[in-house]
Amino acid sequence: MKVPRLLTLTTLGLSVNSALAGQINQEELDRLLDMTLEQLMQVTVTIASKTEQTVAQAPSSVTVFTRSQIDALGMTKLDELLNYIAGTQILFDVVPNGPSSHTSVRGSVGFGNDVLYQLNGRRLNNYHSNAANMIYRHISLHNVEKIEVIRGPGSALYGSGAFAGVVNIITTEADQKRNEVTMEAGENQSLRAAANVSHHTGEWGLAISAQTISDEGQSYSGLYDRFNRTGGNAHDPQRGHDLMLTANYGNLKFSVLNSVYKTEDYYLFRGGLSPRNYLETEATLFDLSYQHKIGTALKGHYRLGMQHGKIDGATLSGLGNSVPFPQDDVFAGPDFEHDMRNGEAYWVWEAHPAHTLTFGFNREEADSPRAYTQSNYDVFKGPPPFPYLTTVTPLPSGKRLVADEKMVINGLFAQDEWRINDTWYLTTGLRYDDYNLSDSVFSPRAALVYRANELEVFKLLYGQAFNAPSLTALYSTTGGNPNIQPTTLRSWEFVWWHEQDHFRNGLTFFYNEVNDAIALVPTTSGSFLTVNADEQKTSGLELEATWQPTINWRISTNYTHLFKNRTSLPVVAGTPRPEDWLANRFGSIIVNYQYDKWNFNLNGILHAEAKALPQGATTVFNLMSIYHYTPALEFFVNVKNLFDEDYDAIATGNGLGVVNGQVVRELPCRGRWFYAGLKYSF
Repeated sequence: MKVPRLLTLTTLGLSVNSALAGQINQEELDRLLDMTLEQLMQVTVTIASKTEQTVAQAPSSVTVFTRSQIDALGMTKLDELLNYIAGTQILFDVVPNGPSSHTSVRGSVGFGNDVLYQLNGRRLNNYHSNAANMIYRHISLHNVEKIEVIRGPGSALYGSGAFAGVVNIITTEADQKRNEVTMEAGENQSLRAAANVSHHTGEWGLAISAQTISDEGQSYSGLYDRFNRTGGNAHDPQRGHDLMLTANYGNLKFSVLNSVYKTEDYYLFRGGLSPRNYLETEATLFDLSYQHKIGTALKGHYRLGMQHGKIDGATLSGLGNSVPFPQDDVFAGPDFEHDMRNGEAYWVWEAHPAHTLTFGFNREEADSPRAYTQSNYDVFKGPPPFPYLTTVTPLPSGKRLVADEKMVINGLFAQDEWRINDTWYLTTGLRYDDYNLSDSVFSPRAALVYRANELEVFKLLYGQAFNAPSLTALYSTTGGNPNIQPTTLRSWEFVWWHEQDHFRNGLTFFYNEVNDAIALVPTTSGSFLTVNADEQKTSGLELEATWQPTINWRISTNYTHLFKNRTSLPVVAGTPRPEDWLANRFGSIIVNYQYDKWNFNLNGILHAEAKALPQGATTVFNLMSIYHYTPALEFFVNVKNLFDEDYDAIATGNGLGVVNGQVVRELPCRGRWFYAGLKYSF
């Protein structure tokens, strides 16, 4: 399927005569899946304003996925799911931070640091790189109840990082009574086991979730091998676990999360291929929150939290049996830890029948107590040959990769939701963030929503956002600049949303201006320096449609076209521009069919060719089949990359190396992958 065909399918969805839907029997609809399309239309979100609203009413461009939708899709990782959101592209890369997925929303080129990720409203992005994926490499969906996504700026509520978008992951709580065990196995010795257990009695509640995964990875051959140690052969094994506990007494809730993931062998950073390559990340999060109803019209929300992240890795970085490295090959990587502490208080006040006020403040502190290199040679001791250390060992005696500085942020925000009348709604907001290491920032927003009738909603949205400089950008010992300022964004959107019976569709035009984007640029001395060097202008169109023509079928599709996506960053001749990593046309489709006890879900994404890596359009489909043997027991078969599409991700920056004067950027992705399993609910 080519891009024009996907556009045609979306356009047809936008023009379907919804009279067909009016013939569907309501009693039959109630038996379809866990939620009908009508019910999905009434799902509320809080991400757009911190108060509950439907997607159509929200003063932002919002997408939501429920647990039943995620289960039907067969998705187990967040980055897989985000590919099915209009305006969103997921890029896999290994060069900047090792193997990780980066989210681009509406052509954003921050590659991971311009989308804010939250877990139950708690920030996951660190301040070392401004990205969540540096530490949270594998965000699991096994205990998720709902995913809420803003496409567009969110700094007026959430501060730095809520730049191009915001993703909030909402997990299961005790009163949702989710008790289930999932077991699955598949090709390449892949295994996954997950469990959710919850209990609620009186004021007390407890929810525990756990997951463990492992696989030996797919086999790759003919890869670029910088040091020619493997003949171009490699695997991409991974293993890890997640454990989360949530306990509550009334409105007081405590949560703790521990997530550990490890990958080996495949490309890491820009090093060579080796079975001894490895990268392990660990994240631990604590969160304490309390909701307090102060009066009939005023409710308070309070929370304290802390996070600790750790990265441990090494990749083949040079050949042994030489003058500087007399024995084994050289392996080097990060020895890194990052801490964040935060507190927030905000209040929602029904000040008047026509006005809801939300106001509050927050404080965050962040630092990286460890930011060193580790290696099997002590490269910081004397001239070559360097002392051999036998194993990969932290080198704290060497200079830090990033200076030991603490970032402190204090934020104040206020918002007014004004119900002008039954058809017009105006939301305005303003946030002020004070940083100890860079300039302070004001972030305003305004959203005018017009409900023309029961079927149609129009939105006119304006917002400003910012991304504060990360600790790396400010204080890296190889190019940091303490004088750089926040990157800022101004965004305008026009949205048309239509909902009728069992059909809904939307159209969004957007225009973004980015100023003072932070980039690492070469200097006349041959070194690099981080500066505010870039501007970007992006405009585009998003189309979305969901249609349920009969009780058995549901079809959802979206298509995004970037009319303009241009940065001003000066680049070396022959080097791709940042926007060249992205497709200008892309979309997705989900076809769900249910018959009796069977449910089949065919889903796929399509990206047009990106200039940085000519390989034609990329189309990847998956098929999830579920058989409900009893109400408590289901069996499933999931096939990833159903048609075994041979495609590559793009190694950004300087790529993986150079062959015959050409930079190598091809990162082969996994081919067809099959697994099966069962889920038992009790």
